[in-house]
Parts: sequence; structure tokens; C-alpha cells
Amino acid sequence: MELWKDAPPEQLKKYVKLGPCYVAIRFLVVVVCLSILLPLLYCFRIQPMLTARFFTKTMMINSPEQFGYTGRVRLMDEGTGTILFAGRLEEGRIQGEGTLYDYKGNLLYQGGFEQEQFSGTGILYYPSGAVRYRGGFQNNQYRGTGTVYYENGNKQYEGTFSEGALTGTGKEYYETGTLKYNGEFKRGFYEGTGKIYYETGILRYQGELKAGLYEGLGTLYNQNGRIIYKGSFSQGEYEGMGVLYQGDTIIAQGEFHQGEFLGGTTILYGKNGMIVYVGEVEQGKRQGIGKEYDLEGNLSYEGSFAADRMEGEGKLYEKGVLIYEGSFQAGEPDGAGKQYDVETGTLIYEGTFAEGRYEGTGKLFDAETGNMIYDGEFYNGDFYGFGKLYDGSTQVLLYEGEFRMGLYDGGGILYAENGGMLYQGQFLLGRYHGQGVLYQPETGVILQQGEFRNGILVTPKEEAWETIQ
Repeated sequence: MELWKDAPPEQLKKYVKLGPCYVAIRFLVVVVCLSILLPLLYCFRIQPMLTARFFTKTMMINSPEQFGYTGRVRLMDEGTGTILFAGRLEEGRIQGEGTLYDYKGNLLYQGGFEQEQFSGTGILYYPSGAVRYRGGFQNNQYRGTGTVYYENGNKQYEGTFSEGALTGTGKEYYETGTLKYNGEFKRGFYEGTGKIYYETGILRYQGELKAGLYEGLGTLYNQNGRIIYKGSFSQGEYEGMGVLYQGDTIIAQGEFHQGEFLGGTTILYGKNGMIVYVGEVEQGKRQGIGKEYDLEGNLSYEGSFAADRMEGEGKLYEKGVLIYEGSFQAGEPDGAGKQYDVETGTLIYEGTFAEGRYEGTGKLFDAETGNMIYDGEFYNGDFYGFGKLYDGSTQVLLYEGEFRMGLYDGGGILYAENGGMLYQGQFLLGRYHGQGVLYQPETGVILQQGEFRNGILVTPKEEAWETIQ
């Protein structure tokens, strides 16, 4: 060790002659040591540091060489030699900026990484090379602000994300590039307030939404931009108070449930687009005052409804011509009313009805002359009980007495066309039957009297009646 302490050397034995020169032995020792140490230092310290800092190292993915390595690398698939990743490793983990490829060499992703996961800002690609997404990432999921693209290059969505789902405010587009939705999102669904558009660009809906469905207050439009409905929604259906439109006309205004109109005033349309009802509705049925129309658009009824049927006072029409006015029950004329001839509009009956038929007391009139032809009692649409029958042209009384099933039946008086008495007595199903008197109408002379059977005198009475009161 004394060789290193003496400087400069004073004895010749401490030198080595190299040619004409003498070199200190300690200098030679230093040179030899440095020649050994410097290459080792370069190989194991300097060169890796320079490579990691200024150069890119190529290695097999998931190889022992990768583990614990820090620096820029190209990770290669051992089987195919395809580059799968180009970027930076931190202690063997993908970290920082980098580029990811699939096993076919197609570009998949460019941007930030954290522990092998997409994090930060980056660009995701389709296998075709078209941009799929551009924006923020965290843990391989879209996060923050970003834009999703269709493979044709048009935007699919631009706005904010959370945990990979559309959340916050944004705009969604059709594949053609037309705006589809503009508003709020939650977990990938339309939720909050927003506007939905047809593919033509016409506004379809604006208002409140939940889980992708109309929910709350909003307005629905048709493809021509006209309002269909304005009011309250629930789960995509009309629910609560609202107004329904047909063109510029309000066809329903009131309460809705599950898309059906419950109560208020409305206009209902048939399958052919013609109006079939205008009036009040309750619980989805016609209730209150309204007007009903036939398939040709002619007024068929106006008046009161209950439980979707004509009930109360109203007027019935046929091809727009009034044929009945009065009381209804369960959809049929019932109670006091008037019936008119559909051809002439002349009053043909005035009285009471039951289930659409004449029943009770009433008057029947001739459709052509308007003259009364019957005044009395009815049952099931026929003369039944006491009544008077008249000639529709001359108003001459033809019969007064009992009827059954529209025929003379019971006690009654039959008159001739000149008003003279023809028969007085008992009838059965329209024929003389029982005790009676047959007269000559012109003179009042008794022709036959006694007991009749089926219109024939079977038991004459010897004493003539001068008159029968």
C-alpha cells in the first residue's frame, strides 16, 4: 500500500520502463482498474440508464425482462413478433403515455395508462382504424368529457361520462349525423330534461325524462312538428292532466291514465280518421254531455251519456236526420220521447218507451199526413190495453176499445169509414168473438146479435137491440 502513498516516487523500483520512458507502477494499477470498472459500470449502470431515458427497448411481453423494468419499451408477442404496446414501463407496469395494438397489429388505443389501464386522455379505435372514442378515461372506462364516433366517422355522442356510462349533459346523434338527443343523462339513459328529435331533425319530444322514458311534464310532437300531447307523463305514457291534439284542434283535455283518456272533454276518432265522438269522458268512457257521429261523419246522437252509453235526455239521428228525442236508458229510448220518420222528418210517435220500444201510453201518427192514427196504450211496441184507432187520412175513428198484440182483443167498438158503428162487443185476436152486435153503418140497424166465434154468429139473440150504449 506504500506505493499509493509516495508521490512522486523517488526510487527506480517504483517505476516500470516502457520503451524509452518510465511509468509509475501505481499509475498502471489505476489504469488497469479503470479499464475493468468502466465497462462494467457502463454495461450495468450507464447503458441501461441511457436506454431507459433516451432510447426504446424491445422485449417480449410478460417476459422476465419486463418485470421490474423502467423506461420506454416496445412489447412484442413472442409467437408472431407483433408489437402489442409501445410506451413506458414503471417497474414493469405500463404507465404514462403509450400506444396499444391488437394481435393483428391494428391500432387499438393511444393515450394515458395507469397500471395497464386506460387513464387520462386518449383515443380508442375500431379495428378498421377509425376513431371510436376520444376523451377522458379512468380504469379502462370513459370518464369526464369525451366524444364517441360511429365507424363512418360521424359523431354518436359528445358530452360527459362517469364509470363508462353517459352521465351529465351531452348530445346523441343518429348514424347519419342528425341530432337525436340533447339534454341530461344518467347511467346511460336519458334522465332529467332534454329534447329528442326524429331522424329528419324535427323535434319529437321536449321535457322531463327518466330511465330513457317520458316522465314528468313534457310535450310530444308528430313528424310534421305539430303538437300531439302536452302535459304529464309516466313511464312513457300519458298520465295525469294533459291536452291531446289532432292538428290544431284539442281533442281531449283532462285526466289520462296509462295513455288512455279518463275524464274531461274530448274528440274521439275512428279507424278511418273520422270523428266519432265529441264531449265529456270519465274513466276512459263517454260520460256526461256529448255528440256521437256515424262512420260517414253524420251526427247520430247528441245528449247525455253514462258508462259509455246513451243515458238521460238526448236526440237520436239517422244520416243526420232527427228520428228520436227524449229519454234514454242503457243506450235505448226509455221513458217519454218522440219518434220521427227518417224520410219526411214528420212526428210518428209521442209517448213512452221501454228498451227502445213503444210501451205505456202514447200517440201514433201517419208519416205522410201527420195525422194521429192511434191514441192509447202500448206494450213491447204493439197496441196493448185500451186505445183508439183512427183513419190516417180522414181522422175518422175506426176503433175504440181493448187491444192485445196489436189486434182488437176484449171489449170494443168498431166503426166504418163513414163513422157509423159497425160492431160493438167482444173481440179475440182481431175477430168478433163473444157477445156482440153487428150494425149496418149507414142506418144503425142491427144486422146480427148474439154470440160470435171467429167472426161468425153462432148463437143469435131473438130480441133485437135498439141500441147499445
